[in-house]
Order: sequence, then C-alpha cells, then structure tokens
Amino acid sequence: MLVEQDEKRPPACASLPHSTDKLNLSGSTKESLLDIAKRLSITLVMYGLSDWQLTDRTHVAEDNTLPETPTDTIPSVVFPPTINDVFPVLYQVIARGHGQRLVLEAKDFFIMGPDHKELHCIILDQYATNITSNTRGFDPFQISLKDFVWVYAVKPTPQALWNPDEVLRQACLPRRVLLDTQTPYFFRVDRFTFVTPPAATRRMYGIVLEVVRRGRRINNLRIAFEGTPEVITVSPKVCRFPLDTIQPDNFVVADARPNQSTAIRFSEPPLSDQNVTKLATLVRNVIPAHPSECILPLCVYRVGRNTLDWLEHRLGPFTNYGRDPPAARKEMARVFNASCSALAAINLLNDHRQTHAISASVPSLTAFPIRVHFDLTNMTAECGWTNLRPVHMWIANSRVVARMIVHHSSYDFDTRTLSVQLATTIGHHRSVLRALRKRARPDDDSTNVDICVRLGPPPTGSDPVYEQISRDQLFANLTTQRTCLANRILDAIYSGQYLTHPAPTTGSPG
Repeated sequence: MLVEQDEKRPPACASLPHSTDKLNLSGSTKESLLDIAKRLSITLVMYGLSDWQLTDRTHVAEDNTLPETPTDTIPSVVFPPTINDVFPVLYQVIARGHGQRLVLEAKDFFIMGPDHKELHCIILDQYATNITSNTRGFDPFQISLKDFVWVYAVKPTPQALWNPDEVLRQACLPRRVLLDTQTPYFFRVDRFTFVTPPAATRRMYGIVLEVVRRGRRINNLRIAFEGTPEVITVSPKVCRFPLDTIQPDNFVVADARPNQSTAIRFSEPPLSDQNVTKLATLVRNVIPAHPSECILPLCVYRVGRNTLDWLEHRLGPFTNYGRDPPAARKEMARVFNASCSALAAINLLNDHRQTHAISASVPSLTAFPIRVHFDLTNMTAECGWTNLRPVHMWIANSRVVARMIVHHSSYDFDTRTLSVQLATTIGHHRSVLRALRKRARPDDDSTNVDICVRLGPPPTGSDPVYEQISRDQLFANLTTQRTCLANRILDAIYSGQYLTHPAPTTGSPG
C-alpha cells in the first residue's frame, strides 16, 4: 500500500474517467492510487455519463430549476454530511471567472493524482446545487478568494460535451497562468456546500499603485495592503465605488478574512519512507494554480471623509496627536504599515510571478556556468525577466530546485515571445549538472530538458526593512505605555515632548 487507509471514511461508488496505464509506476502503486481515488470519491466526476453519450453528444444538459440562494447568505457547514455513502472532497476558490463563476482548485493530491489533472481546477457556477440549503448558486459578494468548498459531484462543462476528447486533452495540461482563458475546463460542480468561513473580518488600509486600463475601460486595480508587501490585483467586482474616481496613490480600505493557506495536501499519511519518496516525486509534477500566499480582499471601499481629513492633517502640523496619543499611534501604525507595503511592492509591480512548465535547451554540459535557454510565449513585456534577476528552476522528476540568474533576455514585440538564457550560480552548479546528466534528453545539436521556472525576488536593495516591517507588522507594537521608546520618539516628534534621560540613581557609577 502507498498510503494508510482510513476505514471510517465511506467509499465512493463509480468508475474512473480514464485509466492510469500511462504512468510509469509499479503495479502496487497503481492499485494503491486507484483504491485511494475510489475512497475519496474523485470518481464521481462522470456522474453516470457513459462514453457513448459523450462521444455521440446525446447528453442534454438540464438547467437547475431549484430557487436561487438568497442574497447576503452563505449556506455552509464545517464538517460535511455523508450522502448516499459518498463523502465530499475539498476544493478552494482561487479565482473569479467570467460572469459569476468561480474557479476551484483541488486541495487533496489524491483528488487529481498524477493522471487526473482535469480535476485539478473545476468551475463553480450559478447552476450548482448547494446541498445545505437545497438552492442553486451563491451570492458572489459573500464569497472571498481562498474560501473552501466541499464538492459532492461534478459534471462536464458545455465545452466538454461538445468535444470531449480535445477538451479533456487540454484540461490535463498544466495551467501556467492562474487566469488562463485559453485552456478549457472539463468539469463543473454539480452538488456542493461551502465550508463555514471565519466570522471575523478585519479592515485594512491599502494604497493604489496602478490603475490598469484596457482602452478606456478600467480592467483592474493593483493595490498594496498593510501586512502584505506584494502587489495584489483587485477585480472591479469587489470594488464598492465608481472606478473612474480612483487614482494611483489613493488610500482605500478593504475587508478581508484571515489569510488561508493554498497548499495542496496529502489526505492520507504514507506508510514508509519509500512511499514518501514516490509521493514527493509525483507531486512535483503538479503546478499549483494559485501559488501566492498574499491577503485577498472581500470588498474594497474608498476611505471616508473623516479618514481623509485625518490623513491631510497628518501631513500638516498634526496637532491632533496631542489630543489622543494612543488613538493617534494606533492609526499611524496602520498608515505606516500600508506605506511600507507599497514601498516594498512598487519594485515588483510589473513582475510576472507565475510558474512556467516548459522544455528548455542546454547548449553544453561541459561549460561553466551551465546555461539553459527557453522561450516564454504570450508575454506583454520583459515583466521582470531582466539581467542578473534570480530565478527558481526545478528540473522535472528530480530533487533539484536550483537558484539561477538571468544571463540574457530579449523580447520580440511581433511574436510576443521572451527569450531567456539562465546561468547557474556557483553554489548550484554541481547539483544542476548531476540532474541534467540524469534527466536531460540528448538531441542533434543540444540537450533538451523539461523544467519549471518562476521569477524570484530581486536582490535586497538599500531599503530591505520595508518588507520586513510590513510582513511582521512591527508598527503594531506601538503601545500606550510611556516607557516604550518608540512611543517616546513619537511624543517628541509630534507633541514637542523632548526626550530626557533618567537621572542616575544614588551610588551608580559615572
């Protein structure tokens, strides 16, 4: 057995969409994966549709006639019930799709496994049935990115019903970009319920860094929020103000739930170290669709008139500080934190931080440093892939994740192709060479290898403290105690109370 079985979990009753014969695994490993797949009910996906129904297009999709889910509600449970001996599987909201659709990502590796990548990302639309309320759809304004969803059953999308073979082939390809509109989805949710979200939300400040336009239309906003030194792309759907009134450097406020992890997990523990190695090798071939761990807002608002007046007064004499120092320090901590987030994020504003699964060429295995060349298509510009920029590179089916640097890059505006050449660093040269000798494929003039690359953070500049202050929220440590040195400094600056050293005690040296 590959993993430990949980006898308390009820089995599912269905058949796999396609076999695992293409996997280069041992027979026992295949059987174990199939057994886990059946117990975790990933095989509900066909929902009674036979191959001839898909091939002959005889299946007719029926609209859900149940009443819509009431607004301002989110029917949910913490632990889901078992229905017809079927226990649901866990997905997570990773993106808002076209219209009022949501894109979900599987949170258990055994849902998709190494050979069911069409189950990696699925669609939740307004025609899915919420089993908790027996209604269809959801209120999009109550759903935040990173919320969790229990999925009981899925069914093919309209594209899959029309051309199942081609859509299945494309859906199994890794999604190199989160909002990949070119790769279709094979499945959509049929029955589900939400995981009860945290009741508490916090309001945080943000600074608009860029207003992205497509023609005359505002496409989205790029904002840096307090506690998150990263650029967050905010959809117009969550903005509660006219977009034409916003400008760069404007302050906004946002409601956000506590940050959630987007990691894909193993639902069953391995039984041996050998099985740990097998699972680690398999999971490396799965590219997360949403690798970012930043905070994502539920709603975004313009700041109120009182806050604007306070900010304007803060830029002036700031006499309000002496009236209520504790309240002023609390507000200043939030403003300083948001400002540090913006200062740290502005350097990464145009970076393309998605993971790319590509085939690269190695001109020579005897050169030092080793160089790796590849092309990135559908790029709008260099997007951070500049000379000497660090890059994380994983050689497929190996244990090597190396730190490379961009040796040379060139962009072709006609084909929208970015040609990149990476070079190994001194510390990773030997490990990359060993992995290439083991995993690379010799060709006529060069050597080819499958890799995954992702742009790394730039080298630390002259102001590395901005990111640390924002991420650790150091300004939140400002207290109301007068003995705190930070408070005494603020009092000296804004209240005219000069710092005084305590008088030495009797008998003290000096």
